Amino acid sequence: MKRLFTLIIMIIAAQTAIAQSATETRRWEFGAMLGPQVSFLVPRQDGDKPLKGVVAGLDVGYRFQDAAKGWSVHLQPYFSGFRGKGTSGVKNSNFYLEIKSKIRSFNTPLLFRYTFSNGKIRPFAELGAQCMVASRFSYKISGMNCPEGAPCEPLNEEQINQKPGGPRITALASAGVQIDVGKVTIPITIRLVENVKKQETYDFGGVEYKVPKSRVVQLTAGVTF
Repeated sequence: MKRLFTLIIMIIAAQTAIAQSATETRRWEFGAMLGPQVSFLVPRQDGDKPLKGVVAGLDVGYRFQDAAKGWSVHLQPYFSGFRGKGTSGVKNSNFYLEIKSKIRSFNTPLLFRYTFSNGKIRPFAELGAQCMVASRFSYKISGMNCPEGAPCEPLNEEQINQKPGGPRITALASAGVQIDVGKVTIPITIRLVENVKKQETYDFGGVEYKVPKSRVVQLTAGVTF
């Protein structure tokens, strides 16, 4: 009887430990994210249109407490890609160009997140910074140029895999919500990426040109385990 009682106590204790470990919030989490993004120039130039693109990356997070509510830190390396298309001049005139461009980069942001609840639907806010590890820029220009007093010249120029200049460090601010679905979590995030480096001025043929900053808005959804 004593042995039976001891065995029952051991079984209850084991079941309690298993239940606690199953419901305990994990400190480490791993996931992936994907979504669209839009890039603007600041200040906006006349005729400039925002560039549309895509962002895809990974998420490695660590909570500083056992509960979901509270602070966590996240490393989210991601690929960023943009495509642009524009024109200069008037079609069927002495000067008309079509310009197509591609921008690709690999970034490593570090974010500090605060989650506001422990429920299955948890809003959160983030702040952090990112470093652009690698980037490539390519463009293609085609059209017709007819300078005054000279014959018309067709233009067809293409540059591939150029390294763009500009700031390498940017600041990030995000807001979103995490939704538990079964054993996985779906984070939905809207993020603003802003240049940290001050605006630069260059001299082109005696004319000063201020290089505009870029501002990126990202909307991503993902899955976290």
